[in-house]
Formats: sequence, structure tokens, C-alpha cells
Amino acid sequence: MINKNIVKFKSTPYLVKCKDSSTIDFLFIYPVKYNKKYLFYLSLMKQILLTTSFDYQTEEKYKKRYQKLMIIDESMYTKRLNNNLYIEFTLTVPNPNKISNYNLEEAFSFFVKTIYNPNVANSKFNEEVFEREKCYLKEKNLYNMKNVYAKSYQSFLNIVDDNGILKDNIYNNMDLIDTATPEGLYEVYHHLIQENNPIIIVYGNVDKKINNLITKYVHRNNKRIMVKKDYYHFLKPYEKVRVVEEKSKYNQSILYVAYKIKKIKREDQLYIVLIKNILGVGANSLIFKTLRVENGLVYSAKTWCNIYAGLLVVEAYIDKKSKKKVISKVENIINRLKDKKFLKTQIERILKDMKLDLIREQDNKRKHLVDFLSEKFDYGYNLETLIDFYSNMDFELLIDFIKRLKLDTIYFLEGEFDEKEKNI
Repeated sequence: MINKNIVKFKSTPYLVKCKDSSTIDFLFIYPVKYNKKYLFYLSLMKQILLTTSFDYQTEEKYKKRYQKLMIIDESMYTKRLNNNLYIEFTLTVPNPNKISNYNLEEAFSFFVKTIYNPNVANSKFNEEVFEREKCYLKEKNLYNMKNVYAKSYQSFLNIVDDNGILKDNIYNNMDLIDTATPEGLYEVYHHLIQENNPIIIVYGNVDKKINNLITKYVHRNNKRIMVKKDYYHFLKPYEKVRVVEEKSKYNQSILYVAYKIKKIKREDQLYIVLIKNILGVGANSLIFKTLRVENGLVYSAKTWCNIYAGLLVVEAYIDKKSKKKVISKVENIINRLKDKKFLKTQIERILKDMKLDLIREQDNKRKHLVDFLSEKFDYGYNLETLIDFYSNMDFELLIDFIKRLKLDTIYFLEGEFDEKEKNI
């Protein structure tokens, strides 16, 4: 019996071939179970690992070597899906077939040492570098929260989140950074990276010979990597609509209108994406046309969703006097979608746009890599899947889903002025 909650990866590298690619990407992905203490340590790890190493202990020396090796990009990225955390290191270099005498081995060796040989002594990271980056990170986060968009978004998460998953982020745990130490960072790094087996993916015009390079510099055991998938954290609808209004010193007023799903199922995530696409994010979207073009109620508006939390949100920047009208219009739009004829028209509209997007995507050489990651790690949906799903829609099931959409949270951050007042 196949366990759908287990994602399996082989111990040998995955080669995703693209003959036309002028670059080669090496991805080292470390699967771990989420822990709150990683919040700041991962940010510190990124800043320190990608600017120094044991061989190049200053940022200047590191950067000079980086440039000499003609490295196009070196990055660290984390993707959290509820209790699953994927830490990804990526190296992008020129395809040696495109540049004569390019030393791929030296660049790859530099990358591996960046990950596995950091500026560490006596089981702790360099204190001077650590304290500098810790101070910078703290100031950066405090500064970010002065921004009206970050402030309103964080306040909204704190209200709509009934189980604490979405709001368990860096901004709600600022006290943790004061407890961070060079020894603590090394302990986390050692556990997450040095004791962990990476999933290795190579993308570009490569063949199996690339495995020899990886084997030479990366020492891994041959055990198959098994990840217990725990991506979902569906939010429960509140019994009554939660309405929160706050006044601020900002100029703009921002409104969040959020829907959750009654009796939510995993299959509903495809419907969430569909409704999000119907409401849309661009100038031709249903939400923008209704709120801005036809009624002049907003300066801008967009729709976004979180399929793992079962959350659908309309976010609008408005004249504060228009709040009630905007909320009413959003509710009217959702109700109109229960009409089968109107719903079919909207799906036909977005299918045309999506098919054009697919043509554009086909020209993007990195699409193969993105699709591979989505399929292999079993998260998200590519355009082909969505187009097929929308084209063969069971409208009775879709309308049943729309009826289960429940207006759940309204958050309004009222600014001191409106744009019209400012311009008088």
C-alpha cells in the first residue's frame, strides 16, 4: 500500500536535462522538521555562509574568489510547509561547453566548502561576524515592521490565524534573536546541514559524468531519503465573522477580507486556486474591475490564497470612507459565482489567459526545473495541471465548494489621510 504522506527521494543525484541551457544549476536541498528556534538562526546562517568561509574569512576575500570563479549566483532559500522545512542551497555557473577553459570543478569545490567548511572554530561561528550579522538582522526586521504593508499584513495574520501556524514567524518571535549565540548557530547548522543528507539536483546540459564530480567532493551515505509530509494546517472558520479595526499614523488605509472553507478537504485546494484566479490580481481581474474600474472604490486590489491553510483573501488599498461598500461588493462577487452561467463565463476567461501564460512559460528554460521540484516534492500545481482541471470542471462540485466559502475575518487598518485628501 502506497503511503501518500511519505515523499521518497533516491540517494543519487537527480539530473534534469535541458540541452539549450547556457548555465548549470546545482541544488542541495536538506529536508528537516520545523522548529521555532530555527527562525533567526536560518537567517543568520544564510548571511554568514554566503559571505565568508573557512578559506575566505572576510567578505572581501570571499567575493573576490566568487567573482574569479565566474559564479553567476549562489543562494540559500528556505521553504516552510507547516511542519516541513526545506533548506535549499543553489549554485549557478556557466555551462563549460559555452565558455572555453571554464573550470567547473573549482567553482563546485568552492560551493561545497561554502556549505560544509564555514568560518567556524571550537564548535562556534566567528564571534565578530556573528554579532555584526545579528545586529544587522535585528535592525532590518524592526525597520521592516515600520512599513505600512508589512505592519498591516502581520496584524492581519495575527487575527485570522486560529491555530498559530501562520503567525509563528520571525516578527512575532523577535525576542529569540537576543538569545542567539555563535555556539547555538553552530549547533543548529551542524544538525541541519552536516548531519543531514541533501537531496541533490543538477539542472542543465549535463549527463551522468557530473556524478563523478559530486562524488569527489560530497560524502553522503547511500540511504534513501524519506520525508514525512506534513504540509497542511487548515484554519478553522470562526463561529462569527471576526471584525477588527485599527487606526494608524500611516497615510493609506488597507482592508483585508478573508474567507475560510467549511468542512475543508485536501481536494479543495484546486478550487481555492481557481477562485483566486477568477477574482484575479491584474488590471483585467474581476475584483479590480468591480472595485476600481466600475465603482472607483479602491486605489488597488489583489486576491491571494494559501492552499495549505485553506485561506482566500482580498486585499485592498482604499479610501477609508469606502470600507463598507468594498466589503459588500466582495461578498456580492462571491455570491455571483454561485450562478453556473456566470461561473462558466469567468472560467472561460481565465482559461484564455492561462493558455497564453503557458505559451510564455514554455519559452522559459527553467520551467522544467520548477515543474520537477513541484512534482518530486509533491507541492503546488503547474499550469498544465490547472488548465486540464479547469477545462474539465465538475460545476456541481465547484458550486458546492463556493457555498462552503465562509466570510471569516475583516481587518481594517485606517490611515490618517486618503490619497484624495493628500493631493488637495
